[in-house]
Amino acid sequence: MKILKRLAFVAFIFILGIGVGSLTTRSALMKRFQIFQRGPTEQDLNMLVNRFDRKLQLTDDQEAEVTVILSEGMRRIVALKKTHNPQVFAIINESNNRIKEILNDEQLPKFEDIIQKRMKKLPFKPPKDT
Repeated sequence: MKILKRLAFVAFIFILGIGVGSLTTRSALMKRFQIFQRGPTEQDLNMLVNRFDRKLQLTDDQEAEVTVILSEGMRRIVALKKTHNPQVFAIINESNNRIKEILNDEQLPKFEDIIQKRMKKLPFKPPKDT
């Protein structure tokens, strides 16, 4: 009986570890995805510059230049995202509409519910006209 309890305890700990690891991984991936979707922020810029400084031992002049270069890159990324996000959502909407055309009356409300829930979970929001 003691062996069975110990095995059950070990199995419980193992399963708990898998669950915690999965949730932690999902959280980390979602955070990275959110950063990618919203575009870099000033905090992201500072973190990146600090990482470069720590690993490369940048001089003060180099650190200032890297900050300017990365800041300029951030502005360009944000501008690019503003022009491309609407196109991405247009493709998604077109695909969703094509799927709706092939669904029957019973499937259609379920599909629309799936789409609505999926859009709420997005770490970024679609353009206003979507």
